[in-house]
Amino acid sequence: MAWSRQEDKQAEVQPPRAGNPAEPPAAERAGAPGRVGIGSSMVVEGELRGREDLTIAGRVDGKIFLDGHRLTVAPNGKIRADIRDAASVVVHGEMVGNITATDRVEVSSSGSMQGDIHAPSVALAEGARFKGSIDMSPPKKP
Repeated sequence: MAWSRQEDKQAEVQPPRAGNPAEPPAAERAGAPGRVGIGSSMVVEGELRGREDLTIAGRVDGKIFLDGHRLTVAPNGKIRADIRDAASVVVHGEMVGNITATDRVEVSSSGSMQGDIHAPSVALAEGARFKGSIDMSPPKKP
């Protein structure tokens, strides 16, 4: 079979993603190639610090500092921690603790959040479970 530019262009077209729109794309799931993640069998206790995006499908108890990056709690993820310095946080699993983000916090329809949120933009999807307070004032300058 001969290669043609038309066949190549057709192969590049991505069909719309099927399934639940609240479910994270495959690239955000823990264990996806090129992504930093804590897998579903992992348990982390203590302080977690990083300077890159992180997806958690396992359990983390303690404190999380992400220095301006994105944290995704996968549907099976269970977090009992305060999250600070993240740019954005997306909760598809269970989160107990306070979140301070410089950009946005989102709790999806499959997510549950118990704690206080401080971020300029907060989104709670229909069906999301939330107990706590929300402060959407601009972050304080250091």
